[in-house]
Amino acid sequence: MRTTSFWRRGWVGVAALAALGSAGCVYGPESVDAGHEGVQVDQPWFFGTPGVEAQPRNTGTHWLWWTSHLVEYDVRPQQFNEKFNDLVTADNVPVDFRAYLLVQLEQGETPIVHEKFGPKWYQTKVQEVFRTALRDFARGQRVFDLTTDATVTTQGEFAILETIREYVQAESLPVQVNRVVIGGVTPPAVVLEETARTAAQEQRTKTEVARARAELSRADAERNKALADKAYASAFGLNPDQFLTYRSLEIQKEMVEVVKTKDKVSVIIGAGGASAMPVVPTR
Repeated sequence: MRTTSFWRRGWVGVAALAALGSAGCVYGPESVDAGHEGVQVDQPWFFGTPGVEAQPRNTGTHWLWWTSHLVEYDVRPQQFNEKFNDLVTADNVPVDFRAYLLVQLEQGETPIVHEKFGPKWYQTKVQEVFRTALRDFARGQRVFDLTTDATVTTQGEFAILETIREYVQAESLPVQVNRVVIGGVTPPAVVLEETARTAAQEQRTKTEVARARAELSRADAERNKALADKAYASAFGLNPDQFLTYRSLEIQKEMVEVVKTKDKVSVIIGAGGASAMPVVPTR
């Protein structure tokens, strides 16, 4: 009798435990990592309403019914990378193209993300829109501008950023779109070589123009100096030999002015003829 009663009570306990478990009344621990939120999904077997809890679970360990589980969402800033191979630009040049989208899910809104868009919200809702915006931008630019003009890529980043922001707002997707980065535009090797030759040619042209301008300036200066010398000689009635002797003395005077403050320097002064004047020490 006692044995039968014991087994009877045991089976009753097992049956009760099974009933509680099937109703979702047995607890189990689940944890949420730092920088994440846990979305609780309830799937009761017999009693209760299935669905998503409105409030997310924060970092830590949480005890749930066995018929519930947590889906973690990263609420830290995230970077999604996109790459294009042989994307054709406005001048029909295929390029390898890279871009990055920096976003962050809004804290406290992850249950909405899970219920409406799911864990792969970027792949299902944002990725193709981002890639299309990038593709349209690159196809509207020349390869030389994409690879050399930072202003072009900066304007493209801003335009694409606004496009994505307007899109996620229209879709009621609770995500902050922080930044778009365009980089790594790589044309074929032959285009790189041609670009290098073009840049070198442009630099040579600039150098030649600068040299020509310098020569013209020098020629103008010498011409003006010659006119001034001629006017001076005419004003004082000097013939060419006399003017050259005068200029020689002026030059020697300038030499003395240059070295007169220096120690142990001697200046040999000539008068324009074959014989030299005495040595004049400056100190």
